[in-house]
Amino acid sequence: MRATRVLFRAAVRATRAAGSCTCETLEKRQMLAVDVNVDASEKFQTIDGFGTSLGGYTPMKLTDSWQLQDLYYEDLGSSIFRTQLSFSILKADDGNLATPVVLGPDINKNIRKFDFGANSIEQFGNFAKGSLKRKLDEVKIIGSIWSPPHWMKGPELSPYSGKPNGIMPKLDYTSFGGAVNASGGSLINTDANLTQFGRYVAAYVKGFERAYGVPLYAISIQNELAFHEPYHSCVYTPELYVNAVKAVSRWFRKEHIKTKLLGPEDVGVGSEKDPYILARQMDYIKALRADREAYEAIWGYAIHGYANDGITPQRSPAMWDQYWNGRSGQPTWKGIEKDNKPSWMTEISGGSQTWPSAMRLAKNIQDALVYGNASAWVFWGISSAPGTKADEALTNGTNSKANKYVATKHFFRYVRPGAVRLATNATNPEGVYVSAFSHDKNRTLTSVLINATDKRRSVQLNLSGLRIERLSSGYLSTEGAAWRRMRIVRLENGVATLSLPAQSIMTLQGTTARKAAPSNAPGSIRGVAFGDTNSNGKYDAKSSDTVSVGKTIFLDSNANDRLDLGERLTKTDAQGRFGFDDLKPGIYRVRRVLPGGFSYSTEPIRLKLEAGQDATGLYIGSKKA
Repeated sequence: MRATRVLFRAAVRATRAAGSCTCETLEKRQMLAVDVNVDASEKFQTIDGFGTSLGGYTPMKLTDSWQLQDLYYEDLGSSIFRTQLSFSILKADDGNLATPVVLGPDINKNIRKFDFGANSIEQFGNFAKGSLKRKLDEVKIIGSIWSPPHWMKGPELSPYSGKPNGIMPKLDYTSFGGAVNASGGSLINTDANLTQFGRYVAAYVKGFERAYGVPLYAISIQNELAFHEPYHSCVYTPELYVNAVKAVSRWFRKEHIKTKLLGPEDVGVGSEKDPYILARQMDYIKALRADREAYEAIWGYAIHGYANDGITPQRSPAMWDQYWNGRSGQPTWKGIEKDNKPSWMTEISGGSQTWPSAMRLAKNIQDALVYGNASAWVFWGISSAPGTKADEALTNGTNSKANKYVATKHFFRYVRPGAVRLATNATNPEGVYVSAFSHDKNRTLTSVLINATDKRRSVQLNLSGLRIERLSSGYLSTEGAAWRRMRIVRLENGVATLSLPAQSIMTLQGTTARKAAPSNAPGSIRGVAFGDTNSNGKYDAKSSDTVSVGKTIFLDSNANDRLDLGERLTKTDAQGRFGFDDLKPGIYRVRRVLPGGFSYSTEPIRLKLEAGQDATGLYIGSKKA
């Protein structure tokens, strides 16, 4: 929908607005020097991930290709994928989207009324499904609703006064290339309709997982909830939003749905010249805070990254800081820091494929991470059709050299979920701009450095307190020379001496020393069970290998290849994953209960677990005997 934003949103909103890297020591007289200290004693947010949606009209043929999925999940290293939850997959028998479809208390009957094979969801579902064969433990699938079903909406309410503004919801069958469009209106605020909405969202979430085998990690019940748009939209007042959140949460609890709720997901943090756009996001958050049930139902806060026109990708470090820490001037609000909820930036787009635009995008990510303590950052689209403009996407086709794609890759690929941001003293968004992340499980330290000036800078990166063994991975991007591999960076007394060209991005990753675990520290085992269709003993992402769901995995303590009384067992989840925790040091044999006529295609798993060791990446394959 983002292309339509450029054509329509400005008018709609106007009426609403009140060289190369060297590692040798460099003399300070040659260039301005910057000393950067990374402080492991001061920690901030835990990273949940980075990603995009399929916005920007990614062609279906490209979406279904393993080449784009490999580019997304493996080369770019995306750890989040955002789907559109389209109202059009729930139709009455007459095919009219204005006809109510009454949803009862039986969620299974409700799910059968949805068409999860419709084009409006299949494109997203298949792309989400592609994550199962790649980053099994890290990719989070999230979703946003642009509009609830048309028949659940009534007269539109002003998000400011709460009163009707004279606009009715509209179904448009003629605009946007013939796609059915549902614009405007507000969710009808009655108990009966809110119950229908709660059942609708619960059935959508559970049905999506059944259809595509991948759960939705989190959803937002409304994308950009304060605006009437000419495309799919629905306007919420703060009070109405609170009621809708509670209605969905109640049905999630009733159906034991673990999908988290994100929101409010307004358009952006605004600017110092116009702080009222962020004040509106805070109005919704204030309403959540005032209602305990709704406040506890919202797992994390979501916001977009646009300027107040809803089109331009915004850079406003000061407003990200005020979002987190609060604002004392007019308007005034309490920041989100003390709410103990993760903060996600879930959409931004725009910018040409020039290097200055790519640099702006990288600085936008640093703004959200360093000043806003964002735990996730999500661009609008991954790819547009080859040969077209890519303003709304990171690249065209499967081009891995596009400037915007490369700029985001400096974060996406190496700042992994579970990493914790550390304090740095170089946070000048118009100078040298540094973030650092420690990942205890992966034993890595990652640092992203941006030289936003027009002169080369010498940087003394002090990692002396971080137990760094070496900086073995490094990439540098400048205009005309993207994603260049650097040689190993040497440390002297814990300090790396670097040279950053003008207008450049550098990512470094090092390995931290392993802490000695207590002799009785428990360990764990993690793996995946799969059906090996080509019997090659490997889980092949590009073949028809399928994960084994709901199968019994056990620890064969007496080595007889049978499940015996007293042996530990578990069931594989929807992604074929299994795990055993709290394991003492020792020898473990991991087996699966095989059905008749099947045998193992992989070598038997026998491993010695050390104290505190987490054994991951194990695979159990089965084939027809």
